[in-house]
Amino acid sequence: ANFRAMLAPELAQAAHEPLDAMALLYTMLLSPEPAVRAEQLRQLADQNAGAVIEAVRRLQPSASQLEVRSLLPLVMLSLPALRRLSAEQYGAFAETLKQLIECDGQVDLFEYTLQRIVQRHLKPQFQPGQKNVIQYYSLTPLLPDCVVLLSALARLGHTAISEMEHAFGTGTRHLAQPVNGLPLLGIADCGLAQIDAALNRLAQASPAVKKIVLTACAHTVAADGLIQSHEAELLRAIGDTLDCPIPPFVEGV
Repeated sequence: ANFRAMLAPELAQAAHEPLDAMALLYTMLLSPEPAVRAEQLRQLADQNAGAVIEAVRRLQPSASQLEVRSLLPLVMLSLPALRRLSAEQYGAFAETLKQLIECDGQVDLFEYTLQRIVQRHLKPQFQPGQKNVIQYYSLTPLLPDCVVLLSALARLGHTAISEMEHAFGTGTRHLAQPVNGLPLLGIADCGLAQIDAALNRLAQASPAVKKIVLTACAHTVAADGLIQSHEAELLRAIGDTLDCPIPPFVEGV
């Protein structure tokens, strides 16, 4: 309720209408770089009806004023409206999101998180497949995946190696299992590709294991008492993938 109250009226209204909700997410992905943004708008014009382009242009001024940490909550608020799309509309929506994200040849953390949240919540409805079956009832085989997530979170929030190691150590202590021989990973070993693979495996764990993992991640983020926007984005992606609520001491993200 507090979040809705602070939104501009046009954004709050857009989050409740399917086509406007599509436009709202498109708007969040527009690049601040003029050349990239022009290409994205061209792609939108090619892929979507005029009403959607009109909504993007109408919502963009208000959306650009949002704090970064408000973007993902607004995505979550838009999901019920997006579930009311037709299967054909969803297919076009998912393809347009992909094109906008890949337009500049790279995927940043916010783009990754937005796409993952949309896929997890909407794809099963429009493109049903096999349901996830629990494969892991023990944390032990998943420790390397945990180390990927904790290393990524530790590196996101700090620049000094000593601070990274402190955050990483804080997180590993909450895994309830020793992680000897699994130190803080280098940045090349805990990028988005490695995070994605780790989350896919962890999604097959039991609820009890998932809770341990998310708690360890949350303690890693909170180790310095400061939660930055990119840390919050990754923590939300992890919590959403694991279908676990973010622990209360970091619920403000």
